[in-house]
Amino acid sequence: MNIHLKSPPQAARRPSEPARRRWTAGELEQLVRVGVIHEEERVELIDGEIITMAAKGNRHEIVRSELMLNWARRLPLDIKFATEPALRLVDHHEPEPDILVFPGNLYVPDVRGDTALLVVEVSDTSISYDLKIKAPVYAAFGVREYWVIDARSLVTTVHRQPGSDGYGDVKDYGPADPITPLAVPALALRLADLGVEIQ
Repeated sequence: MNIHLKSPPQAARRPSEPARRRWTAGELEQLVRVGVIHEEERVELIDGEIITMAAKGNRHEIVRSELMLNWARRLPLDIKFATEPALRLVDHHEPEPDILVFPGNLYVPDVRGDTALLVVEVSDTSISYDLKIKAPVYAAFGVREYWVIDARSLVTTVHRQPGSDGYGDVKDYGPADPITPLAVPALALRLADLGVEIQ
């Protein structure tokens, strides 16, 4: 008697790689609330994946704090900024930029990609991640201007003209070059004027 074994149906076959579970911003909040993720941990949500962010170094903190102090002295009354907020672009994308500049009639939880006036990342060890992973995400959700500041060289990569394929205008500015945020020209500056030594 011949016995023919049937191949298992396609759906029952083991996948070549494990399936990934996409998290939502609400679920991430719940993980923090119940203590699975400590509220002091630096994590962000990119395409449903919980990303543990690199620890902030001294250089990162110096540049970020000097930039905030500079802007705080010159901030127009109709503009607000927040440091390290959760920017909910959609339910599966909630990055935490170093600085978020937005209209004064909004609160941080109400800001979305197309209402953010400027998003800034100060990069020490995360520059590749900020340029290659986060830039396309911000562009896809309409963040009109995105700066990545190299904390050591003070070179700033300015991204403008967002679209589904990324930013149409990407330009590097040296520390001595003036940079003017298009939506908030009052915050124009030269990174060299922060008084931070270039490394």
